[in-house]
Amino acid sequence: MKKYWSVAAIAACLSAWGTIVPLSIASANTAIPTGAIEQLSLDQQTALENGDIIITGTDGDYVARMVVDASVDDLWSVLTDYNNFTEFLPNIVSSTVVESTGNNYVVEQVSKQRVFLFDIESRLLTENIQTEKQRVDFRLIEGDLALFQGYWTIEPISSTVEGNRDRLLITQSVEVQPERGTPEAMFYDIFKSALEKTLTAIREEVDRRKSL
Repeated sequence: MKKYWSVAAIAACLSAWGTIVPLSIASANTAIPTGAIEQLSLDQQTALENGDIIITGTDGDYVARMVVDASVDDLWSVLTDYNNFTEFLPNIVSSTVVESTGNNYVVEQVSKQRVFLFDIESRLLTENIQTEKQRVDFRLIEGDLALFQGYWTIEPISSTVEGNRDRLLITQSVEVQPERGTPEAMFYDIFKSALEKTLTAIREEVDRRKSL
């Protein structure tokens, strides 16, 4: 049984593409910037250092964070690999850059997800504005959501591991609202739970590429 429903956009929304405002990259030897963790508890900060994914927020306004052991180049190449999102992001069945000008990329994505007994599909067309190796800001142009906008940031942090391995704090901030008629409570629950899967997929792809 196949049903087309706006909650289908969940899979596409959770993709690692996005846009972010300009941000200066700190020295690789500095601690996590205060602004990046000022709303986090000590336990949450410790969890990040231990490799956990931290997600805060409710009702369509979320911030997700994780620490990745990788170079800025490695992580950036994964976050902006729009045409290959189908290879490593969950539920993405099509992802194509349909237009690009300078640091501005228009990306069309189709996602598919099984929810209960239904195969749910969605299409999103997003504008993604890149600040080289620092930030990606994204916004919905058209598609199966009422609102979808936010950003990704990459920030070098101090390392607690042996050696000179780079450690990066990756943050996704996202605002999302379903189309009218979609059960909001269900939509937000599914969206929030899928955020962790997307971040996990990004980390795994970064690790895979490092090993090549």
